[in-house]
Amino acid sequence: MASVVVGIDGSEAARAALKWAADEAKLRGSSLRVVHTWSHPYAVSGPNPQPERPQVDEEDTERRFAEELLERELAATGVEVTGVPIEPELVEGPPAKTLLDAAQHAELLVIGSDRHPRLVDNPLGRVGRECVQHSPCPVVIVRLTALHD
Repeated sequence: MASVVVGIDGSEAARAALKWAADEAKLRGSSLRVVHTWSHPYAVSGPNPQPERPQVDEEDTERRFAEELLERELAATGVEVTGVPIEPELVEGPPAKTLLDAAQHAELLVIGSDRHPRLVDNPLGRVGRECVQHSPCPVVIVRLTALHD
């Protein structure tokens, strides 16, 4: 079955993109792959020692927070009741690369943007720009400002 891929990050723009993507997947008779990325923080290099950290599995905790965000966004948008087959996907890695990998066999890649289009330097943001430039399928940018204008 063909799929529509949508990236989410917990933002209002991503939530709008998720709703739009679910509607589009329903129109196309496609499944909906909902992708959320997360990354483990890096250590600061330099002459100062790292602060002592508590004895907890930080990576497991961060992954659990990411899983909760994915579940919360699916529930908050109501896309689970649309009848569209949903494939939630949680991936550790950089957002643009993860979305581009997920889009390899997709019909469409959907991402949200809350940046104003008049930002001359980069109206899409880094992730949006990379996805538009390198996506193997069409990309739809759901602009939050367009929804409020």
